[in-house]
Amino acid sequence: MDPGQREEDEEEDQRQLTLVQSLKAAVHYTVGSMCQEAADAKGLKFSKPTIAAISEVTFRQCEHFAKDLEMFARHAKRSTINTDDVKLLARRSSSLKQPHWQASTSSAMRPLLASFPAVDTVQSHAREHQKTPQRERWPEVPRDIQPISQ
Repeated sequence: MDPGQREEDEEEDQRQLTLVQSLKAAVHYTVGSMCQEAADAKGLKFSKPTIAAISEVTFRQCEHFAKDLEMFARHAKRSTINTDDVKLLARRSSSLKQPHWQASTSSAMRPLLASFPAVDTVQSHAREHQKTPQRERWPEVPRDIQPISQ
């Protein structure tokens, strides 16, 4: 490999690392602000390691969402992510299917949720599923079978 090309690659890697660090710092700051708001409202206290863990999980989840959105757009032979990709992501995401998610969202997010009918359908199905008793996973052992004695 050409020494000039290697130098350019190293510079690009450094730019990418700086960008990722800046994004992580922004997510950490935002999570810290949200935790502080929740702490003030509910009378709680969040430790620094807790805020850091929430920030890291949030950043990783955003990375997964971004990769999924990119794949959806690419599959549709587009270079731009649009609302159809976001709707598909909302339908596929298990974290968006949980019934408690809509109840815990801010009033600013509720109009956005209303535009995802699949989320509402999944949530109503989940509520119905919670009301019905769970079936046993394994069939009953016939009563005429005796245990093996040793």
